[in-house]
Amino acid sequence: MGWLGVVISVVAGWLLRDQGWPWLAGAIGVGVLEFWSWGIMHNYAVESAKKRGDYTGGFFDITPRDAGSIPDWITTVNMLGFVAAVGLLIAGLIL
Repeated sequence: MGWLGVVISVVAGWLLRDQGWPWLAGAIGVGVLEFWSWGIMHNYAVESAKKRGDYTGGFFDITPRDAGSIPDWITTVNMLGFVAAVGLLIAGLIL
């Protein structure tokens, strides 16, 4: 999900800042998890892209084939983190 999960976690943390440390710690933890897993996925895609002859080194010079080289486990971690970030955002809006 890229930066979207990180941004949602930051907004959720800001909304939950007065609800106590468990909520805030959860939002910070999910934000760190989202940022970490997004970085790992990007690294896998870039390593695959470097094997192409037409790779220019640009940050977004990644094809769907390169994205397919990302292992399923890290994609699952990122997706679960995104779901948790959205859940925390909803909790922040309700509480």
